[in-house]
Amino acid sequence: MSGWLIFLLVICAYAVIVLTLWKLGVLKRHNIDLAGPILMIRTERGKGTIDRVSAHKKFCSVAGWVSVAISAGAMVGMLALLLWQVPLVFEIKPEQAVSPRAVIPFPGLNPYIPMSALGYCVLALIVAIVVHEFSHAISARSDGVPIKSIGLLLCLVPIGAFAEPDPDKAEKMGKGAKHRMYASGPSANLVVALVCALIFSLAFIGSVEPVGEGGVGVMVVEPNFPAAEAGIKPDAIIRSINNTEIKSYDDFWNAMAQTKANQSIELSVWEEGAIRHYNVTLADKYDYTHDENDKGSGFLGVGPGSTSRALYEVLAHPLSSLRSFLIYIGLPLQGYSPLHPPITDFYVVHGPLSYLPQNVFWTLANAFYWIFWINFAVGTFNALPLIPLDGGYMLKEGVDSLLKRRKHREQLVAHITAIMSAFVLFLIIWLILGPRLLPLFGW
Repeated sequence: MSGWLIFLLVICAYAVIVLTLWKLGVLKRHNIDLAGPILMIRTERGKGTIDRVSAHKKFCSVAGWVSVAISAGAMVGMLALLLWQVPLVFEIKPEQAVSPRAVIPFPGLNPYIPMSALGYCVLALIVAIVVHEFSHAISARSDGVPIKSIGLLLCLVPIGAFAEPDPDKAEKMGKGAKHRMYASGPSANLVVALVCALIFSLAFIGSVEPVGEGGVGVMVVEPNFPAAEAGIKPDAIIRSINNTEIKSYDDFWNAMAQTKANQSIELSVWEEGAIRHYNVTLADKYDYTHDENDKGSGFLGVGPGSTSRALYEVLAHPLSSLRSFLIYIGLPLQGYSPLHPPITDFYVVHGPLSYLPQNVFWTLANAFYWIFWINFAVGTFNALPLIPLDGGYMLKEGVDSLLKRRKHREQLVAHITAIMSAFVLFLIIWLILGPRLLPLFGW
């Protein structure tokens, strides 16, 4: 039985059970509401914690204004990023265009994120939603707005939490209080993202060292091709080809581009703590790709990854350059997260964390990275000036404050907010559909 069929059967069973319990009134008796397929399980637990934290009003006020600054910065940054990509779309070929599914940061839905990340993603999403919603609740409560209910969102598995401030009291909040409440969610996600990134990069990656002196790690060895026949394994590191030192991914491909089919080459490879030398007779690349352009080219039969040293530098020092940061946040889309063998075989753990079993060490490291990644995605996305996102409501309140002495203020605010929301939505859609539509108009 296929995995998709099992999944569909589980979904159908879940729907039947939930609808039956709803019809029998069991859900209502236990204070559980139904929002589509999602169960909203309300509880009084946690309200005491919100009250205790929000009682520190001076701290909450200062934290609230810091949140406004963080969210406003994220809003400007995201808007600048969307504007920056507008002219770049003209250079993207239709087959290279971003898939609509790629904007959904979840395995199975996003074609670039492996299913091996599912557990990490669910954990990170729960953390992100709990942090987001409870930050809103604490901010509102510190300004005197009661919290009607809090609870858990369940759809087969827990997918998040919610906190509901009293809507009438929330509507009567001052401008500053509203700004702080809207900004608290995205900024809390971004703070959690920063903390988890520091733990991942400083504590975990700071406890590992690349084995050997660098080189290109072998991620895949194709069966029945020269590398496999020579005995090279996926956790090997290629250090040189024909005495040409391999320091980067490009070095490897440049060296291989100089080779021919049936040519014998000498490889220097780091394996199991020592350098080994191989004399390998290359195959014809056409036999693998069946591309006429590859006929006569040498083919080793390995899938190289990033160099162990280069990947380490990005993971340990993501802010060393803009390129490093972009690679860092794009790891899941490049097949480097979660980190797993043979990638992890290119590193050795030292220091206090070396006492952890290898699988536990890398599981924890991956968990912190994914909590960073999902919180960063949720925080930056919610900061966009687009209704119904938090950034959209921040924009609305800001415009309302600027136009407080103008006639027909409410209409003006509504129009400006709607135009800005439509513009931001257009920029997002442009990135996805632009490369596909431009050829229709002769671009």
